[in-house]
Amino acid sequence: MANVTLKRATKIYPGEKTPAVQDITLEVKDKDFLVMVGPSGCGKSTILRMIAGLEEVTAGEIYIDDKSVDGVSPKDRDIAMVFQNYALYPHMNVYKNMAFGLKMRRYSKSEIKQRVIEAAQMLGLEDLLDKKPKALSGGERQRVALGRAIVRKPRVFLFDEPLSNLDAKLRVQMRRNLVQLHRRLEATMIYVTHDQVEAMTMGSSIAVLSKGHIQQIDEPLNLYDRPANKFVASFIGSPPMNLLSASVQQEPAGFCLRANGLSLKMDKDLGNYLGKEITFGFRPEDVQCLSGGPSRPGGPSRPGGPFKARVESVEPLGPKSNIYLTVGKSTFVAAADGHCGLKVGEEIAVDFDCSKIHLFDEGGCRIQ
Repeated sequence: MANVTLKRATKIYPGEKTPAVQDITLEVKDKDFLVMVGPSGCGKSTILRMIAGLEEVTAGEIYIDDKSVDGVSPKDRDIAMVFQNYALYPHMNVYKNMAFGLKMRRYSKSEIKQRVIEAAQMLGLEDLLDKKPKALSGGERQRVALGRAIVRKPRVFLFDEPLSNLDAKLRVQMRRNLVQLHRRLEATMIYVTHDQVEAMTMGSSIAVLSKGHIQQIDEPLNLYDRPANKFVASFIGSPPMNLLSASVQQEPAGFCLRANGLSLKMDKDLGNYLGKEITFGFRPEDVQCLSGGPSRPGGPSRPGGPFKARVESVEPLGPKSNIYLTVGKSTFVAAADGHCGLKVGEEIAVDFDCSKIHLFDEGGCRIQ
């Protein structure tokens, strides 16, 4: 297969002053499965289309297998792209849809047949080869689009939100199928999605984008455990990380964070931030819901809790529930057991694992 490298790639559309993507530097290693994730309009699909040659690069360079592809047409880049809308030919059956690209490249009939049958067996399409797209389900059409890419045996596979038109159950199944396919083909794959769950479950590495810039590139669990900034912290995770503003104060026992209704003792040296506003974040699963109320009812107790909290909302999800809580003027979500039995309006005690609190400076960057 191949590695893909972008060096300060920028795209500015005609008539626009703000770049769609700017100074994108990225290296996708051979056989890697990179997922680019971010909200709509962040530039992830534009990057994919620049790699494919469907969009010209305004500035910067793109390399496939260490060779510049600037000025190289899409058909000569040896890539295969799977689109969100499948783009199947409605008048052709599955076999002809999968074979069409090979036919245009003048492969022999025997070679075409061998490749199509091989891909059909890999994707479980053997019994559908004579059917036309209108007779297929959404998941079957998606597999045909994948098969059409596989038969090409390209150096790089590009996926532009290919699962977004499928229902939730089918998306889970197709995610698993794509990961298995990557292992079987040992291919270089670049996958675009706005769904952070897709990104976390599929990618061997993930690039998080916002407003045309890469915010962080890392392995899934590193993104979750050590987000580089507030955007990554709030985007990765379901529910997302709780983020609250606080001031840094010093007490005889050490440094603490003071927010509306919260006072948390910190082991870190925060002397450079004394008296300043920073942001602290904590995952819902790092909030402990206690029964029986706090040891000193009526307000925050010792620095670090426990704290008196009011249950504002409960979202039961089976094995767990999302509990929305208010302490003073601070509102956040906690992950609790699905059978915790908490009710809206109930007052409980909550505590925090301060060793797992994330700190961000005024600019939103992580405080190490």
